[in-house]
Amino acid sequence: MIYDCIIVGAGASGLFAGARFDTAAGGQPTKHRPAGLILEKTGRAGTKLLMSGGGQCNITHGGSIKDFIDRYGKKGGRIRSCLYKHNNLELISFLEKNGIPTVTQEEDGRVFPASRKAQDIRDLLVRKSQENGFEIGVTNSPVTPVFMKGGIPEATNLIVDLRENHGIFCSIVIYPVIPKGEIILRVIPTAAHTLDDVNYTIAAFKSVRDKLEGGIYAQMPIPVRADEGFKVR
Repeated sequence: MIYDCIIVGAGASGLFAGARFDTAAGGQPTKHRPAGLILEKTGRAGTKLLMSGGGQCNITHGGSIKDFIDRYGKKGGRIRSCLYKHNNLELISFLEKNGIPTVTQEEDGRVFPASRKAQDIRDLLVRKSQENGFEIGVTNSPVTPVFMKGGIPEATNLIVDLRENHGIFCSIVIYPVIPKGEIILRVIPTAAHTLDDVNYTIAAFKSVRDKLEGGIYAQMPIPVRADEGFKVR
């Protein structure tokens, strides 16, 4: 089976990517229904999502998106355009348009589904992903972490460089999931990959590491979205 897109990990980010894939092309509906696949090692989609907020799913915060910037430290302003483009109000609107009303706690501004059930959020994201042409499959291939040092701007430019200039797609983990200054690239080698694929990937990682350590990515603005038409190796 040849897929147009493969998403590694059926957690909150992976499911949301699949659920919003129909508007991935600059906010406009895509021209065709893709053949997509979301891989999940645990055998169950959205496991941590189901546990979030004590099972009630604290979706986001009801404050102004301007207040979110300070949560990212001194360099928060560098990701302002990303946060403004994909803000909390957009998320709430997406949920409510798809039958998930929300409530905001007055005492702390936290936003939950009105049902207080994380299951409702998980089920919606799974359904929307499937409607967008994604299968959700199980893989026994281990996720291999690649550790690097850098902040959010560096990580964002690094991952775009890998995708656009080396044809390699992998997910990243950054602050606040892990400590500030840490970057984790997540790749999944499988039996379908050849030794040439492995060597190519190692060479690409060395290339982006050199740019990272040389300060090149830190000097670049954070891209809001990458150019279309890239080829995944």
